[in-house]
Amino acid sequence: MSDLDKLHEICNKTYKEQAVWFLNAFWEEFAQKEAERLWGYVHKCAEIDAEFHGEGSGLDEMAAHVFLEKFAETLTVRELRAKLRSTGAIGESERPKKVPLTHYLLFRYNVDWHKLVNSSQGDNSAEIAKAQEMLNQVTAAFQEA
Repeated sequence: MSDLDKLHEICNKTYKEQAVWFLNAFWEEFAQKEAERLWGYVHKCAEIDAEFHGEGSGLDEMAAHVFLEKFAETLTVRELRAKLRSTGAIGESERPKKVPLTHYLLFRYNVDWHKLVNSSQGDNSAEIAKAQEMLNQVTAAFQEA
């Protein structure tokens, strides 16, 4: 699956699921300090999305402008499209029908979408440590035999 396919898959998740994915991807770098703000974005998207509410995955372009206004980030149509294109998430000639929360977060936090789509979701360091210990025990057993 290509990175672009992965991005589309993430963008089709609910607002909450998109935010969770983003938080997991960038938690150590900066996201833990932004968690409350991201939940505010999730709730505002659900409020503005008249059709799907919390089950939605993207706002139409007009609703996206309303969303931006709620957070004092007003942009013209051209400015919004330029921001979306600057992330690489949409092509130069694409006109967004829907603006997923993920696309907004990409330009809001100026992060690489390739890193987002390929990020680990959750901390599995305890499992890795346990597996490494088991491997060490097996290796030691073979050396003794």
